Amino acid sequence: MFWKDNLVKIIYTVIILLVIIILILIFRTVLNRPLKRRKIHSKRAQTITKLLKSSFQYTIIILGILGILSVWGIDVKPFLAGAGILGLAIGFGAQDLVKDLVSGFFIILDNYYDVGDIIEIKEFKGEVVEIGLRTTRIVNWKGDLKIFANREITEVINYSKFNSTAIVHFKVSYTENLEFIYQLVEQALNDIEEKYSQIITKPQIVGVTSLEDDGVVIRITAKTKPETHYEVERGINKRIKDVFEKNKIQVAFKHVVVAYKEGEE
Repeated sequence: MFWKDNLVKIIYTVIILLVIIILILIFRTVLNRPLKRRKIHSKRAQTITKLLKSSFQYTIIILGILGILSVWGIDVKPFLAGAGILGLAIGFGAQDLVKDLVSGFFIILDNYYDVGDIIEIKEFKGEVVEIGLRTTRIVNWKGDLKIFANREITEVINYSKFNSTAIVHFKVSYTENLEFIYQLVEQALNDIEEKYSQIITKPQIVGVTSLEDDGVVIRITAKTKPETHYEVERGINKRIKDVFEKNKIQVAFKHVVVAYKEGEE
């Protein structure tokens, strides 16, 4: 009977699997403890920690597989005497796996992005939630998770490396006094930095950017922390609307003029 004939091998296999699980859990605990104790929340520290976890996990699993193969009488010396783990992977036809691992190391070492960065890969934009040796996981604002194989990541837009710019346009009627408009807007935005800590430089009125058929377009800009300009833009728009309503400022809107000759319907 299989179980009786291979009882010792089965026991050794179970022991190896338990050792793999225990070692992985211990290593994760050891890495997480300094981050929690010192309250380290930097993106780079989290990225390196996850890389170490992933590297250790792959190494332990591969060594465990070799150990199990050895227990069952399969000679693993040719794999170890050859090109090592890399040769083993290639030998099993896992060239794509090797490409993923190499690309993963370069992504992290060259600091393309870190965990928590907002990036765009192949027109998919979202927050990096995990960087592994094989894959990168991104979640967009809708909660959709997309997993990219590292070898496929050739071009990346990183929105978190530098400060962003909040840009707001609003349009007023040609009949309005622009100097009065500027005064109202400056007063409305005077204390906006107290509400929005994302703002780095105070909103500035750039001026008139275009003259359109239905009104004058005015632009406001403000420097913000990376990828936080959306909320600031919404806040600026709301304040402008409130101050315009309070002072009865006429916002530009399209007009339709219908001309007809006397006597025609």
